[in-house]
Amino acid sequence: MKITFCGGPHSGKTAVLAELERRLVPGKEDCVAFVREVASEIMSDGHLHPRRNPYAFQAAVLQKQLEAEKSAEAEGIQYRILDRAVPDTYVYLPMEQATQLLRDTIGEGANMASVMARYDACLFFDTYYAGRISSGNKQRVETTYEDLEAMAQRTLNVWKNHPRFLVVPSAFHTLEEKVDYVADVLNGLLGEDVFR
Repeated sequence: MKITFCGGPHSGKTAVLAELERRLVPGKEDCVAFVREVASEIMSDGHLHPRRNPYAFQAAVLQKQLEAEKSAEAEGIQYRILDRAVPDTYVYLPMEQATQLLRDTIGEGANMASVMARYDACLFFDTYYAGRISSGNKQRVETTYEDLEAMAQRTLNVWKNHPRFLVVPSAFHTLEEKVDYVADVLNGLLGEDVFR
């Protein structure tokens, strides 16, 4: 089963994913693969940036995302939890460019519906904003609340029609509460207790 976390920046996807790795039920460590967000990794080397050349940047992200997903599948790991996924290409590029990139990379029949079908469920993390934008992710390009909201809305528009689209609300007081909520949702989707 392949489940993706999506949502705008500053919504807690990466922090929750990191905590979930520590909360695996003993004996389940070999059943779960965590696929980290690849865009920050690509930006950190300084060669590509989404503001300088969005198409080239998304092409690199897509290629690396596909490689990461394929690696987890090749290992035969039963559950794969991803921080972002292939359909996010449609969040960052206009529809025509995104579809062309997918067709050039995956194959002629690739489109939003076909790449959406690659995932069994999508957890959409609602954006949390407490008056300032965190500098926790040095690769973040959003600088205002309006930037955060616009990105969250584009992400919502791409993913909202997934057949198993679930919202992770932002109204938690602590990260631990959010992780508890997500762990319960994931255990329900997986049909067994994988996370504590």
